[in-house]
Amino acid sequence: MKIAEEMHAEGCRFKSGRPRSKNKKTLMILELLAYFFAGVLQDTLFTLNQRYVIKNHVISAMLTSFLITIVGLVVLYNILSSLDPQQSIVGITVYAFGVAAGTLLGMKLKIGKEILR
Repeated sequence: MKIAEEMHAEGCRFKSGRPRSKNKKTLMILELLAYFFAGVLQDTLFTLNQRYVIKNHVISAMLTSFLITIVGLVVLYNILSSLDPQQSIVGITVYAFGVAAGTLLGMKLKIGKEILR
């Protein structure tokens, strides 16, 4: 019991005995994955938006533009407000890779082409 009290007093481990740093790493990886997939979503929506603009589908273009703006601003706000400066650079870089992947995905998929015909 004394060992558990010492560990609790040190604040370095959870009750399960796992180090907190491992949990922080797991959370950071999950956050980075979320930023990556948000980037994919944002740029896939952007590519779809361009298709709607070209075909003069005003309502669809407005809706996708709104979603693009919301996704981008929420992600950047989250990165800049919840991460320290070094982690922010990593978060922005991962997000940018997601945007690049979203461009590829948006160009390869036929999303919206059926609607536009």
